[in-house]
Amino acid sequence: IPIQQAVLADSYNETAYRLSLLSLIGDPESHGDASIVAALAKLPFTLHGGEAVIEPEHPEVATLSDARLLPHTPN
Repeated sequence: IPIQQAVLADSYNETAYRLSLLSLIGDPESHGDASIVAALAKLPFTLHGGEAVIEPEHPEVATLSDARLLPHTPN
């Protein structure tokens, strides 16, 4: 899933909030409870890429990482 598809919202503020939540995916310290944060931490995705920058057609977001959310495959 392109990060743009996962986080781009109508406003810059909502997009920035969604981007900040990506850091919780796979966070081992957040797995332990039944909260929304734990649910995010348990999502079966990993973040890959992000070496380049894209310019989405959006009135409030000028640039965004080209990272992708990929299905997590346990080792």
